Amino acid sequence: MKREQTLEQTQDRVINQVLLLICAVGAVIVMLTLVRVSIYGPGRTAIVHMSVLLFMITLALFRKRLDGKLKITLILLALSVDITWSIYVGGFISSAKVLLAVIPVYISFIFSYRTSVISLLVIIVAYGTMGYFFVTGTFVSSIDLAPYSLRPTSWLIDCAIILFSSSGLLYIGRAYNQSMLDNSAVIASQLAEITDREKKYEELFQSSNDAILLFQDEVFVDCNKTSTELFACDRDDLIGTNPVRFSPEFQPDGQSSEAKAKSLLQKTYDG
Repeated sequence: MKREQTLEQTQDRVINQVLLLICAVGAVIVMLTLVRVSIYGPGRTAIVHMSVLLFMITLALFRKRLDGKLKITLILLALSVDITWSIYVGGFISSAKVLLAVIPVYISFIFSYRTSVISLLVIIVAYGTMGYFFVTGTFVSSIDLAPYSLRPTSWLIDCAIILFSSSGLLYIGRAYNQSMLDNSAVIASQLAEITDREKKYEELFQSSNDAILLFQDEVFVDCNKTSTELFACDRDDLIGTNPVRFSPEFQPDGQSSEAKAKSLLQKTYDG
């Protein structure tokens, strides 16, 4: 039987896998950036990419010691730094802006829906603000679009970013779907086991030579076959009735059957 996984276990497993995916794709992006640096000269973008990658690798090495919420928070902060710098350098043509659509999804994966919506609004406002600065000339893109679009490394970096965005979301969806299927299989197995136990208890209940009556809210709610034989009545005559109905008006000690029944019932409630 498959082991049932809690939501926290599923989240932590997916976060660790996404973190490893970021490291792998980040390494490809850094290598492509270094190739571009070797051809076109050094730049601060390469330093930012490498710093973020080193941070992610460090985070991956200690992933089993960190809480899930802390890990996803650190991942998103590091990605935000890299995305912000990339947009600052490249402006509207920065391919890193694709990742802006991914961040709220990752946030909703482990935080509340409200938090993810707020983060989306913050991202829109921040991106719009940077756009305003570019439009007004406060920020100026350092990338010349024509040569940039002809560089193979530019297209390869775009492919790597698209690959990371799509793969991360696909993996989250697959992990949740698989977790639901596994848990459904566990629940179905448990229900089958409970049903089997109920059948066994029902057989014992009905085959007993003693009268067994189930009592709730001062009335009978169920009884076995022996009860109907001893009381010489049908099951419908017992269900929904009070035990006092089948007792004399007074007990041998002179106490009324109704008062006696309430006294015994109270002792039962008191344990």
